[in-house]
Amino acid sequence: MTPDLLHIAIVTYRVDAEQFTRVLQQLRAAIHNAGSARQASGKLTIVDNGDDAALLRELLQRNGLADISEVVVAGGNLGYGRAHNLALARSAAKYHLIMNPDVLVAENALTTAIDFLDDHADVVALSPHAVDGNGETAFLCKRYPAVVDLALRGFAPRSLRRCFSARLDRYEHRALVARGEAADVDLISGCFMFCRADALRQAGGFDPAFFLYFEDFSLSLELRKFGRLMYVPACRITHYGGHAGRKGLRHLLHFARSALTFYRNYGWKLR
Repeated sequence: MTPDLLHIAIVTYRVDAEQFTRVLQQLRAAIHNAGSARQASGKLTIVDNGDDAALLRELLQRNGLADISEVVVAGGNLGYGRAHNLALARSAAKYHLIMNPDVLVAENALTTAIDFLDDHADVVALSPHAVDGNGETAFLCKRYPAVVDLALRGFAPRSLRRCFSARLDRYEHRALVARGEAADVDLISGCFMFCRADALRQAGGFDPAFFLYFEDFSLSLELRKFGRLMYVPACRITHYGGHAGRKGLRHLLHFARSALTFYRNYGWKLR
């Protein structure tokens, strides 16, 4: 896997060293697996939105990734999308992976993603099959959200969500995931977006108007102007993330502000 084939980008903020060590170990194995058939390695860029550059370099060294990696100091918390744009600007690769620092990739995940995009020229980005930290299926792909979908999924108590389970199942593409087949989707999650880099650049990367939340929905819609987005279950990850409603008032405010920006840009859907 030559450096101009795949560029992997991760944005960190107050990194959990123990968890990130596992992330890097899994990533190293996946890079090695992909590279074994391609005689070289890719490139990894970590953008530090916090104050962890020294720790990040130590972890990269300790886990055998220092030779193919760089740490970019953002100089403050730029937000998720703007920080990822710094990494994209440093990439000359054919494929670009946007990835969270709390994602464990399966050993064959990168190989599967590269092969799939190689074989499907009209696909500009793919989303993997994901499980959470408990091994339960995580539904990363979404339909265009109605306001009620966001309220139910993000903030409603479990008892109320059960009353609207059919609606939420449709929003989260649960039937599609249950079929276990590759399929077109509307929106994909920013925790793992495996993109055709030319399309990502044409789309302009992430919209800097989004500090946190909805930047991936916005980018999904921009990417769809240049090709298809697909759910590819053969590509597999574990994602330890959580919902906005469980992260406190500051995150709720970011969520609400970004939702408003999203609907202003792309149109309201009330139900």
